[in-house]
Amino acid sequence: MEYTPRQDRSNGRVALYNLEVSKDGENWTKVIEKGSFKNNARRQEILFNQEIDIRYFRFTSLKEVNSGFYSSISEISVIL
Repeated sequence: MEYTPRQDRSNGRVALYNLEVSKDGENWTKVIEKGSFKNNARRQEILFNQEIDIRYFRFTSLKEVNSGFYSSISEISVIL
C-alpha cells in the first residue's frame, strides 16, 4: 500500500497507525499494529512480508505528528 500525507501543511500527518484486513467486512485481522510514518510530505509505502487475500482494509490513525486531535490523508493506494 502507499500513503500520501497532506501536501499543503504538516499538521494532520499520521505518525502512528493500525492496519486491519478482512475478506467479508465483518471479521478483521490486524496486520500492522502501531506502524509509523516519517514526518515528511513524500509518499510512503506499507509493505507486507507475504501476499494476503483480502477484500477490505481498515486504516486507523492512532497519533498525529504534532499530537493534534485529527489526522488527514491526501491519498491511500493499494498496490496489486
